[in-house]
Formats: sequence, structure tokens, C-alpha cells
Amino acid sequence: MITSKSMEGNYLTELTNGFCKVYANSEDDPKHLHPTEFVETALSACMNITTRMVLDRMSLKYDEVIVKVWVESATKEETTIKYNIDIKGDIDESVKRQIISKVYNCPMRKLLTSNIKVEEDS
Repeated sequence: MITSKSMEGNYLTELTNGFCKVYANSEDDPKHLHPTEFVETALSACMNITTRMVLDRMSLKYDEVIVKVWVESATKEETTIKYNIDIKGDIDESVKRQIISKVYNCPMRKLLTSNIKVEEDS
């Protein structure tokens, strides 16, 4: 569970899971994440972790994994999120493509593409 608490300052918000804290603010504040960036962050982290798990299961050595995620467009009807996965290391490109195709099914992508309900807990 994440708890969000208002802070001093225009819309500054502290978010915590009880162990670590991050801060969010409106789009006008480049020093803190905008709420949309938390969705990008969650998907990017999940894809990065999943990529490394697949590489480890395949016993493939790599230097690093870089995942970039961005919301390209968002409307009431549809949101398009784009991503790019870059596996650094001496691995054949066809194997990298195979790994990336497996990462497509990471848990966060599944969650974000499911039928999501947001309800108040009364």
C-alpha cells in the first residue's frame, strides 16, 4: 500500500510504502515526479527487472539493461504507452529480440492492459 500525504508547497505530495519516500507535484515542478511519471516508472522498473530475470534464467551475461517508458498520448478513450528495451552486452540481436518478446508479458504491462477498476474503500 502507498500512502500519499500533502506537504507544504503548491501540490507537493509525499508518497511512502512505509520504508522509502518519493515526492510528486504538478507538471509545473521539474524537481519532482508528475503522477503520470509514476505509471511510467512502475512499467519501466517491471520491464527492467523482468528482462534481467529472463537473462539470468537463460544464463546470459550482460552489462546492463536500460528501459525507457513514456506516455505518448492520453485521451479519455485510449492511452498509448511506448517503451524501448536496450540490453547492453555481447548477446546476439536475435536472442535480444526473443528476450524482449518475453518481457512484453511482465506483470505491470498485464495490469495496465487489464480491465482496471478504481473504487473507494468505505
